[in-house]
Amino acid sequence: MTDRKKFRLTFFLVTVHGRTVRQRYEGESDWDFIKNVKQYLTARGQSHVTVIGSGDLFTPEKCAQRLTESGVNGLALARGVIGNP
Repeated sequence: MTDRKKFRLTFFLVTVHGRTVRQRYEGESDWDFIKNVKQYLTARGQSHVTVIGSGDLFTPEKCAQRLTESGVNGLALARGVIGNP
């Protein structure tokens, strides 16, 4: 039998995309899920974790809306800036 040492995993940043692999580019990103991740971490004393949200960010207005409504710390931009930089 081996001794297993206990350890604590610490992370400081997580990027959350609101769409599943199965969805591919169909449907809309689930920003309620992204918001729930941020709220979950905050409620459990993990407010030091930076949460970056991603998905369906095609305009500056939508980016501002998603930041405000979800409470995330930042945004990751992908295909939205390729077609309309």
